Amino acid sequence: VGIYEDWLYFTTPDAHLVSLDAKNGKVRWDIVVADSTTGYWTTMSPLVVRDHVIVGVSGDFDNLRGFLRAIDPETGATQWTWYSTPPAGTPGATTGGMTWMTGTYDPSLNLIYWGTGNPTPVLTASSRPGDDLYTCSIVALNPDNGKLAWAFQASPHDTHDWDAAEVPVL
Repeated sequence: VGIYEDWLYFTTPDAHLVSLDAKNGKVRWDIVVADSTTGYWTTMSPLVVRDHVIVGVSGDFDNLRGFLRAIDPETGATQWTWYSTPPAGTPGATTGGMTWMTGTYDPSLNLIYWGTGNPTPVLTASSRPGDDLYTCSIVALNPDNGKLAWAFQASPHDTHDWDAAEVPVL
């Protein structure tokens, strides 16, 4: 779980983010992070950074865009969304990696670091030419606005399912 003030946050397998009152267990709100009927799910604990509850998504279908989303801890409203699948036409980008494990936060640099999964289709590289930008990568984002500070791709054009989704240790 993630904790902010007197509230607990957790994700569900059907891609919801739930907020509970830690004192009595009452549900404060329950929001949809992504549409599970299209193949999304959530597998991570939310990362709480000041007044942001940050969650990512999982899914193995070729048509899904990976993303991170910051949620307002009080209202459940989306603050920002960063897509690990770059916009169509971006050089070297034909797919994006899922953000299925919790990242980490560096308060001295005010950056979150998040690992991303493999490109899809997983083992059929010929259908996705280029490096498959932001797959098998560590990305650094500003937690206040979701802007990308930098990215490092450990396995460009991955053909072996070598995710980089481990929690980065600072």
